Amino acid sequence: MEFVMANLLATVALLFACLSVVVFVWKRRLALSKSQQAKQSGLQHLTTLRQLLAAIQQHRGITNGVLCGDDKLQSRLPSLQSDINDHLQTLTHLDEGVRNTSSWQSVEENWPRVRVQFTQWPAEQNLANHNQLLASLLESVEECAQHYRLTELPQEKGESIAMLWNDLLRIAECVGQARALGTGVAAKAACSSVERIRLKYLHQSIDRFVIAQHHSDFPTVKKLLGTIENKVLVLVPSVAAVDYFDDATAALDEVFRVFDQRVTALRDNV
Repeated sequence: MEFVMANLLATVALLFACLSVVVFVWKRRLALSKSQQAKQSGLQHLTTLRQLLAAIQQHRGITNGVLCGDDKLQSRLPSLQSDINDHLQTLTHLDEGVRNTSSWQSVEENWPRVRVQFTQWPAEQNLANHNQLLASLLESVEECAQHYRLTELPQEKGESIAMLWNDLLRIAECVGQARALGTGVAAKAACSSVERIRLKYLHQSIDRFVIAQHHSDFPTVKKLLGTIENKVLVLVPSVAAVDYFDDATAALDEVFRVFDQRVTALRDNV
């Protein structure tokens, strides 16, 4: 009888140990699944934030051209403003940990003001307000990545995923500022000393970025650098505002394509 009881207790203990292992494995898989879902969600939001960034950058460039005297781009504003509102609506699904940050609240509060009031501002104030809005948005990108723990994802060639916003989106903002400033200069057919200093700084920043790249070439960005140097940073700017805006937009799209490709690769591997 004692032998039977001993065997029974041993069997129960073994079953309990097996059950514990099963529960442990199940919990680990559940936690991993939730973590993967959160990262997929974070990467999707990162893509939408990038699209919002691109749209507001376009808004800045077009409105600066309009305020500097060239209204040929103005017809693009209604659909662009609608796109921005759509992106903001999509981003209402961000977790509260991101939506409650001061940077994201600044984006939500300041975009309606920029959209409605830009016609009442001098060109310089319009640029400053757009730049502030975009700085808040770039901060929100980083906070989104931290909240969804995207920095844990492996990046190709041992690079940190943070290069997506520390390098690509930051240089995209330099190109965006150069587009906005240059469009205004082209619209006026004049480049002030302040605008020349700013454009030279942006040109140098973009050029350093392109030189440092080992995995991407950016030929369209290089073409824009040539245009800035030869047709904008001259005594009498010799490029049409629409043409300059579209060339700079093509350069920005080239940077964003690299960003999107890398985010897509990350989503495929989660």
